Amino acid sequence: QRRAHGGKLLKSKLKLNDLFRPHTFLNALRQETAQKSGAALDLLVLDCGWGEGQALQKAAVSVQITDLLVVGVKFEGGKLVELSADSPGINPAPLCNLAWVPQCQDFKHLVKCPVYTASSREKHLCDLQVPCQGDHSRWVLTGFALVLDP
Repeated sequence: QRRAHGGKLLKSKLKLNDLFRPHTFLNALRQETAQKSGAALDLLVLDCGWGEGQALQKAAVSVQITDLLVVGVKFEGGKLVELSADSPGINPAPLCNLAWVPQCQDFKHLVKCPVYTASSREKHLCDLQVPCQGDHSRWVLTGFALVLDP
């Protein structure tokens, strides 16, 4: 709460799971972006960069999201890799630089990943683009997802 009132919320790393209503935060971030960029609210799309230093160039407002967990796959070298037989099913995701932008980057090497508030997958929060190699359908069939809370 102190970070929000001091105007430092978007300047520090944020754990979405700490927010009472993360969906409301994403909508507020969208509205703030539309106001600062002058872009129409309905033309903004959610974009992200994975890892330190992966800031989004077209973003008027962005936030760094920490402590996301990836279920069913893992990140290695900034890309998705399949799990081995002895790997844990839930793994930490790298830092996510998140922003609403007028246009998204090329989706050729990206796959859409659902984000849920918990590993039970009862409440869908949003979809994020995740870097991958190979056939997109292979990754979709793994059923992988990002979650805020295990």
